[in-house]
Amino acid sequence: MQIYLDNAATTQIDEKVLSILNKSLKEDFGNTSSIHKKGKEAKEKLEQARKEIAKTLNAEPEEIIFTSGATEANNLAIKGILKASKKKDIIISTIEHVSIKNLCEELQKEGYTIHKIPVDKDGFVQINELKKKLNEKIAIISFIHANNETGVIQDIQKIAELCAQKNIPFHTDAVQSYKKIPLDLKKIKLTVISISAHKIHGPKGIGVLYIRKGTKIKALFNGGKQEHGLRPGTENLPYIRAFAAAAQLPYPSKQIDKKKTYLIKKLKEILNIKINTPEKSICNVVNLSIKGVNGETLVRHLSEQGIYISTGSACSSGTIEASHVLKAMGLTEEQARSSIRVSLSKNTTKKEIDETIKHLKSIVPILRNI
Repeated sequence: MQIYLDNAATTQIDEKVLSILNKSLKEDFGNTSSIHKKGKEAKEKLEQARKEIAKTLNAEPEEIIFTSGATEANNLAIKGILKASKKKDIIISTIEHVSIKNLCEELQKEGYTIHKIPVDKDGFVQINELKKKLNEKIAIISFIHANNETGVIQDIQKIAELCAQKNIPFHTDAVQSYKKIPLDLKKIKLTVISISAHKIHGPKGIGVLYIRKGTKIKALFNGGKQEHGLRPGTENLPYIRAFAAAAQLPYPSKQIDKKKTYLIKKLKEILNIKINTPEKSICNVVNLSIKGVNGETLVRHLSEQGIYISTGSACSSGTIEASHVLKAMGLTEEQARSSIRVSLSKNTTKKEIDETIKHLKSIVPILRNI
C-alpha cells in the first residue's frame, strides 16, 4: 500500500488536468507570437487561460504574468521591484520560504539591507515589530501567506493595509494558500502575489506572478515582448492551460480540514509529541515534533513501508541545518530536528491516516531506543 502524505511538497496531477495537458501538448504547438492562424489560435487559448486564473483571484487578466514556477515568480517580484526603485531596504519575516530567504541573503551581499520581523511561538508575524520598521526607505515587504512547513496563516489583509498607508509595495508567497483560502484582490490591496500549479493538482514547471496595475517593476532578463515584456520567452501554453484547468477545480477545504482534525487526534495518541501547527493554519498541513526521534530517520523508515511524508520544506531537504522556521518559533535544536510534516490532499483517506498512525506507533519506540 502506497500512502502519499507530502502534498505540501507537490500533489498528484488531477486526471482532468492531465487530459487537458496531453491534448494541448499534441494540438497547441503554435507559437503564441506568430501572426498566422495557428499562432492566433494559440494566443486565444493563452488569453483564455489568463482570464480563468485571474477570475480565481478577482484580478484583471492583464495583471497575470506566467512564469516557470513560484521561485521565479518570487524572484521577479522582489528583484523586479528593486530594479525599478532606488531604495535599498527590504522587510521579510524569519519564517520565509527558502526561495525568499536565500534570495535576500544574496541581496544583502549586494548592499541591500534586510530587516527580518520575528514571529511568536505559533509562527505569527509580530505586527508591532513590523510597524517599527515601516518608513520611506523600504523598497518592498514580503511575507509568506501560509507557511510551507507549519501551515500558519498570516493576516495579509492587515499587513497590506499597513503597507498601503506607507505606500510600500507588498508581496506575498501564496503558493500554499492558493485555492485553500479565498483571495479577493479587489479587497486585499496586495501589490504582487506568487502562486504555483503543482500544489493544486496541476503540473510542475508553471507558476504565476500577479502584478497590480500601476506597479513599477522591471524584467529580470532581456528578450521578446511576451508577458507584457516582464517575462520574455515563448509561453508554455500546454502547461498554462493545465494550470488554468487545475485552478478551476473546486478545492474541498472543509473535507480536508476534517481529515486534518482526525489526524491530529490520532497523533496525540503517540506519547511525547508536540504539535507545531497552530489552530489558524491551512487545512492540509500538520507539523509535529516527536521527542527522542530524528525526523529524517523517521521519514526514511516510513518510506521503506510505502508511507511518504517529509521533515519540512521539500526545497530544504538534504540540508544539514535544523528548520529555520521552527527555530524562529522558539523550538530547540532537538525539537526542530525531531519534526516531521504530514500534508493531506483530497485523495487522502481515513484508512491511509490510520495505517500511518499504526506504523508510527510501531516505529517510534524502536527509534527512541537506538
